[in-house]
Amino acid sequence: DLNIKILNSYLNLEKSYPNCVVLLPHDKSSTYSLIYESDYIICFCSTVGAEASYMGKRTIGIAKFR
Repeated sequence: DLNIKILNSYLNLEKSYPNCVVLLPHDKSSTYSLIYESDYIICFCSTVGAEASYMGKRTIGIAKFR
């Protein structure tokens, strides 16, 4: 299943980069606290990127285009 492959590729980022944390949609962490504590925000299909950018954080948006 393609969605599982994509999800697993994102989750594997945590293994490759020790300072990388991948949060899934059901995560109960405070988004604003995480943005505040982060140097960079990488987001996929959410409003978090716009909110982080508004807060002055360096933001990278990624998505799969066809």
